[in-house]
Amino acid sequence: MCKTLTTHQDSRIISLRTSRLRWGPCMFERLSAEPIYNTRAVVRRTGVPADTFRAWERRYGVPSPLRTAGNQRLYSERDIRIITWLREQTAVGLTISQAIHLMRSSKNPAPTAPLPAAPPVEPDIEEVLAGKRSDSHDPLITQRRRIIDAFSRLDGQAAEHILQETYAWAELEVVLADLLYGAVSEIVRTPEYLPPHSPVSHFARAFVQRKFASLYNLSNPNDGRGPLLAASVAGESRDLTLLLSAIFLSRAGYRIVFLGPDLAFEALTEAIRIVRPVAVCLAASDEITVETLKDWLPKLANISDGAGMDYGKIPICYTGRIFVDQPEIRDQIKGHFLGPSGQNAVEAVESALGRR
Repeated sequence: MCKTLTTHQDSRIISLRTSRLRWGPCMFERLSAEPIYNTRAVVRRTGVPADTFRAWERRYGVPSPLRTAGNQRLYSERDIRIITWLREQTAVGLTISQAIHLMRSSKNPAPTAPLPAAPPVEPDIEEVLAGKRSDSHDPLITQRRRIIDAFSRLDGQAAEHILQETYAWAELEVVLADLLYGAVSEIVRTPEYLPPHSPVSHFARAFVQRKFASLYNLSNPNDGRGPLLAASVAGESRDLTLLLSAIFLSRAGYRIVFLGPDLAFEALTEAIRIVRPVAVCLAASDEITVETLKDWLPKLANISDGAGMDYGKIPICYTGRIFVDQPEIRDQIKGHFLGPSGQNAVEAVESALGRR
C-alpha cells in the first residue's frame, strides 16, 4: 500500500486529501500502457492544455508518450490518469515539481519508469507472415513466439503482459501487424492449434479482435475524407484482416463505413447508394469467398441507379489471408490488393484513387 507522504518544507502537502494521495502514485501501474490517444484526445479527457503537459514531458519526462513513425505522440490510459492526477495536485496548491516528486517518492516504482529498451526493428512484413524469416535475434519475432505460447495456454493475462512490454519499444503499427496479426497468422498455419480439437485459434482471434476493435473505435473512424466502405463478402465470417486495414486507413485520416462480415450483395449495393464511397474495400479469405468476390465485380460494374451513380467506376480494394498464401490469385481480381497485413492499405487506397 502507498504511503501518505508529507514534507516539512511545504505544509500544503499535508492538506491534500489522504485518499487522493493513496490513489495516485500506486494505482497508475494497474492502468493500460497501450498507446492509443492522440494529443487532442488527451486535452479533451484531462482538461490540461497540450502545451502544459508537453512542457512537463520536456522538463520532467512525465508523461512518457510513444511516437509513431510520423513523430506523432500517442498516449495511454496510464498517461491520461497521470496528467489528471498532476492537474489535481497543482489545483490544491502544489507546484508541478512538488507533485512529480510526490509521485516518484511513492513506495512502488514510478509508473513512468521505462522498461528495458530493445532495438526497434521493422522487418519485411510479407516475408515474416509468409514464414521466410526466422531470425531468432529479432525481438519482434521473439515476442511473437512468446505471445503464441500464451495463446496456446489460453492465458490472456500473459498475452496482455507481452503486448504491454512490446508497446514500450515498438511502433504501434508494427505491434499490430507483426506481433498480433502475425501471431494469429502463424497459429492458423499450425494444425495442432486448429478446430475442431483445439480452442487456440478461437482464443487468439478473439483476443486480437478485441484489441483491433478497441483501437479502431478510438481512431475516430467517423470523421475524415472519403468515405471508404469496408465489408466482408457474403459467406465470409472473418473480418480481422479487413479490420486491421481499416485501423490504418482511419489513422491516416479516412472516414470508414465498416459493415463487418457476411454482407449480402444487395446490402452492399444499397450501402454504396446511401454512402457514395470513393472506394470499396472487400474481404475474402478462402476459395469459396474469393469466387464470390470475383462474381461481384462484373455485377457491380453493370449497375446503374438512374441518379448519376456509376458503380463501375468505384475503385474496389480487397484483402484476405488467401491472397498472401496464394499470391497468384491476385491476378484473377480486378481490383487493388490492400497488402499482406493492412500496413500497406493506405498506399493501396491512395493508388486506387490516383493520389500516389
